[in-house]
This record gives sequence, structure tokens and C-alpha cells, in this order.
Amino acid sequence: MKERLNYIDNLRGLLILLVILGHCIQWIDVNFDHNIIFRYIYSFHMPLFMFISGYVSYSSNYKWTSIKRRFIQLIVPFVAWSMLSMTLSGNYSLNWLTRPDTSLWFLWVLFWIGCVHLGLSKLSKQFQIYEEIIILIACIVFLGLLFINKFSFGFHLFAWYLPFYCAGAITRKHQSNLFYKLVDFKWLFLLLFIILGYFWMRQESPTFINTNSTAIIYFYKFLVGFIGCYTFILFAQMYNYKVLYICELGGGMTLGIYAIHQFVIKFLIESHLYDIDCMGLWGQICSIFFMTLILTVFSYQILSHIPFLSQLFLGKKH
Repeated sequence: MKERLNYIDNLRGLLILLVILGHCIQWIDVNFDHNIIFRYIYSFHMPLFMFISGYVSYSSNYKWTSIKRRFIQLIVPFVAWSMLSMTLSGNYSLNWLTRPDTSLWFLWVLFWIGCVHLGLSKLSKQFQIYEEIIILIACIVFLGLLFINKFSFGFHLFAWYLPFYCAGAITRKHQSNLFYKLVDFKWLFLLLFIILGYFWMRQESPTFINTNSTAIIYFYKFLVGFIGCYTFILFAQMYNYKVLYICELGGGMTLGIYAIHQFVIKFLIESHLYDIDCMGLWGQICSIFFMTLILTVFSYQILSHIPFLSQLFLGKKH
């Protein structure tokens, strides 16, 4: 059993709150792509989730048996939630399999990234090549394929997030030297993130340039994503103690909250339980956010106390 890192749990707790907030903005603000809070959140939150996943999963001796454990933790809940969504919507197609971005894509992509990273690590030991070199080559190859063709089964998401996961693992491997050198630059990282994140756009080029170059758009998003990752993890290390409630959200509830909250938001919006038109934009967003958080945590607690449902939907064994 690995020792829990409080600063990582705090950071994951913060990130899952930002995930909920970002999705609330998407549901409420019709012009969400130009919402500055939304843009800052989306510029780094999923890259940082992948970065943290690689960071906490790092091992000096990866074992193939871990794939079975990750399958239960990630793929089983992915299929279970997708099947539930399919049943509730009455749409019985398998689009969620060929296009996991229409479902809980993070679980699907994280599993396959973990498998590939494990394979690359084994490969480096087999041929006695530096792990960092093999990982760099693999990331370049997969990213290069994005410029050639579009793929199904979430390949574009896999290729995009693989470097962030691997960067997290490599950072953990060299953390004693790397963090010691980077910590003095944390305020510079923060300043760069604030400036570069301001111009970040989800599906367009940065607001300060007008270009159709996919390479430039990808590069800018990578740059902001990586700067955001190191900014937040450097500052998080300053608070290596449990931040009340936030640490609990990131300590073991993240997957469940990620899965449940989207169903809750959809239910709140479509059920019209209360009149949200009488409030301003941020009043609506904040109201939906807090209601979603409360109902999501409540639903999680129910699922987590039912062994079969906990394993099926949360990937947890009792």
C-alpha cells in the first residue's frame, strides 16, 4: 500500500471541483467557449489529471498484473456507466465504444495510456535503453499520427494525453532533483500560466493570433497545459497536509464524482426543479454547482456502501 500524498489528494480534490464547475458553465452559459473562467479551467485541468495519474502510478518495477487491477478500476465502471446512460436515454447504439468522448472518456483513455506506459517501461528494461528516450519517441509518434488521420475508439484523446501522463511518471521518478530545481521558479510558472491561459481557446487558435495551423494550435495548448501542470503541483507541494473536505474528495472519491456529477447536472437542468431564470448567469452557475456537488457526494456515499454497485460503478472492492 503506497503512502498517501496529501498534496496530491488536495490537488485532485480541487480539480474535481473545477471539473464540476466547468461542466456547469457549459450547461448554463451558451457562450461558454468565451467564458474566461471556463477557458482557464479547461486549459489545464484534464492535462493535470493525467499528469497526476502518471505521478501516483509511477513504480520502479511495473508489473503486468497491475493491468487487471486497472481494468476493474477503470474499464468496468466505464462500461457500466455507459450502459446506464444508454438505457436511460433509450439509445441502444454502441457509439460510446467507438467514440468514448461521448461517455466517460477519461476512464477509457487512462486505462490504455497506463497499459502503453507500462509496456514502454518494460521495453526500456528489456533493451537497456533509457526509459525517457523510449517514452519521448512514442509520444512523438502518437502525436504525429494525429496530423495524418482521425481514429476511432478515442485514439486522438489517447495520443493527446499520453505525454502528460508520462511527464507525471517521469517527474515522480526524478522528483528529488527536479522539484528542488523548479520550486524556485513557481511564481514565474504561475505568471506564465495566467498570461498564456488568458489567450487559450478550446477549439480555436489563441486569441492573440489568427491562424489555421493545427501545429501552432496544438503547440500552444501543450505549452499552456504543461505550464499549468507544473504550476499547480509546485504550489500544491507547499501544502502537504490535509485540507479539510478537499483532501477527502481527492482521496478516493474522484472517479465516482467524475462519473456521477454529469448525470446530476443533466437531471437538475432538465427537471426544472426550481426557476433559474430569475438569477444572473453566475447566480445560476453557482446554484447548479452547489446542488450538483451535494447530490453527487450523497449519491456517491450510497453507491460506496453497496458492495456490488461500488465495484461495478466505482471500481472499488470491499
